[in-house]
Amino acid sequence: MSLHELGCDQAPARIARNDVRTRRRHLAQRSRGLLAPWLLDVTHQRIQQHDRKNGDGFVGQSGVALVEPRSGRGERCNEQQEDERIVELLRELLKPQSIRRQYTQGVADASLIAPESYALDAALIARLGNDEIQLDLFLDYRTNVAPYPRFQEYFRTRRPPLLATWGRNDPIFLPAGAEAFKRDIPDAEVRLYETGHFALETHAAQMGTDIRHFLARRVGRCIPMNGTVRAR
Repeated sequence: MSLHELGCDQAPARIARNDVRTRRRHLAQRSRGLLAPWLLDVTHQRIQQHDRKNGDGFVGQSGVALVEPRSGRGERCNEQQEDERIVELLRELLKPQSIRRQYTQGVADASLIAPESYALDAALIARLGNDEIQLDLFLDYRTNVAPYPRFQEYFRTRRPPLLATWGRNDPIFLPAGAEAFKRDIPDAEVRLYETGHFALETHAAQMGTDIRHFLARRVGRCIPMNGTVRAR
């Protein structure tokens, strides 16, 4: 299942066509879901501020091997054999114990993680046929690397205000991926929290405060606790 099949590659054109009044926006992006907003960003350049939660845009900064493009490894083994090996590893990630570990790994106090979070994830993954959908998405993720140069060029030329909020102990999207944004946006701000991949599970309040302060300082807007945005 590719971005084309999901319709993500056409999202910027559809948004522009259906909402001609679209003005500058603030994006909050997270993990695997950040590619479509980035495509909107580089296509229409109307995004005023970015808040990224554990999702990188640089080759070599991910802890999951399958998201990196193939290089010399393809010469050493057959692509089909490689994919079969990756699928076998990914099936392990879809098991309940592995899902729970993705929530708790890197977290100093696992009791802070609500058990219904990983229990609900495991129940949804267990639905008939959903495992194959997840495997398709995982295997397709490595194709996301191709447009990275476009994103990085946009960062260098436009330099939008950017805040990266990240788990310091995230084994999936490594902290180096957060710091890498500073290569193209020198004044990008990075907040590393003492937690793992699902940083919002343990640091939602602190992250929310940091985001509100960032908006107030860098964009001239503040967001009260009720979530209503107002101009300063």
